[in-house]
Amino acid sequence: MCRFNPVISFWRRPAACILLGLTLLHSACAHTPATLLHRSTTTQEKSRTLSADDKILYLHALESLKNKQPKGTLQTFKRLQKDYPDFVSAWIGEGDLYLQQRQWQQALAAYKQAQTIHPDLPSLYTRQAYCYRQLGQFDLAESAYQKTLDLKPDYALAHYNYAILLDLYLQQPQEAIIHFEHYQRLQTTPDSQVAKWLKELKRRVAEPLAQNPDAALLP
Repeated sequence: MCRFNPVISFWRRPAACILLGLTLLHSACAHTPATLLHRSTTTQEKSRTLSADDKILYLHALESLKNKQPKGTLQTFKRLQKDYPDFVSAWIGEGDLYLQQRQWQQALAAYKQAQTIHPDLPSLYTRQAYCYRQLGQFDLAESAYQKTLDLKPDYALAHYNYAILLDLYLQQPQEAIIHFEHYQRLQTTPDSQVAKWLKELKRRVAEPLAQNPDAALLP
């Protein structure tokens, strides 16, 4: 099913959870590690580039994070943030470090800072949504997923995780079906596990209607 490890997959049925996998989350960013992304301004800005040494330092920090050996990575991200204020990846890296450590508020703060640099990066909002979900702030999680899909309507991972939120936490199985089906349409080969979940969701939705055909008309 989830063929990623972001910070991660706990699901084996729609009653489980998903943590985003670090490798996928970083690859979802629409930039290369060496290029700095700037805020939009009225004048054309030139993007700065990491020095060769700093690019290697950043890539080593990502590798350490991926291998769950975070010693020294926070200092690396902090230094890059200071030297390259518009390098959004340094803020995302800090957020992912805190996410890995289950420090949700600190992760959110880093992602929010990244958002000020690059507000149109869809993967930022999926990260925020996961943190909000862990904090029990389900309405904010929903808003973050909606923002993601406003920016990138065919973002498969967002549909997948939003469906989980809708089913398990917001008790909206019919809406969950819509997003799981959208996720399936975006796959080269339909996911067999999601197909099973969809079958179960549709059965659950159909049962009350079978018992009371007027149920859908009730307030």
